[in-house]
Amino acid sequence: MKLKTESEVNDTTEEAEDNDHYDYQLTTPEQCIMQLEFYMEAYKKQKEGADFRLYNIKLKKNVWIATVAAMILFCAWLISLSFKFMIGFALYPLIAFGMSLVVLFKCIQIMIDSIYSYGVHFETPRFERYIEKYKIFTLQDEKNLCDVEIMKLKQMIEDVKLKAAEASKLERKYFEYKYDSKYADIKVCHFFEEHSKVTFAVEVVFILVIFTFAVSALVNSLGGLSGGFAGF
Repeated sequence: MKLKTESEVNDTTEEAEDNDHYDYQLTTPEQCIMQLEFYMEAYKKQKEGADFRLYNIKLKKNVWIATVAAMILFCAWLISLSFKFMIGFALYPLIAFGMSLVVLFKCIQIMIDSIYSYGVHFETPRFERYIEKYKIFTLQDEKNLCDVEIMKLKQMIEDVKLKAAEASKLERKYFEYKYDSKYADIKVCHFFEEHSKVTFAVEVVFILVIFTFAVSALVNSLGGLSGGFAGF
């Protein structure tokens, strides 16, 4: 077996070191800095976008809670309105009430979805187990990732400037840095999609029960009024 000479070993070592560097004739330190600064600005924009999405999630939650509350009050108003009409016209508020129940049920679904999104992406204590169970990459995680990469890029830019001033060769890591395009998924509650048949069945039963209760209350109320008129 032939052993390598000292010069051959040195040549091999130098070749390996050269493979870890870029030739300035191919890519200059200035170009490398521009590229790193471009990625840093991209992470800053991504972080701003994450803040904007967090604001929208909070706004959406509040809007849908208010919408559900308004729909419940509207349904209650339709029931009370049907009691004030004659028997022939009392059916119209009840029809409107039934249609409103469908809308109300859908609003409740969206409200629950928005509450889950808020709890997960704001990482409220009540949703910590849910986040861990499904290994969710939250908007807070996305913001933290941006902060880490921005600090990393700032340090890399300083290193490149220093090495360029010393006329040192630059490692490949400065030129081969890749942007980690990892974004949080806004929609984190998939229960209604995964259990669409069960959801539909519950929706139908919910509407039938409420509608039956409303009709029964209306009939009893009108029956009491008829009895009162008959007694009079």
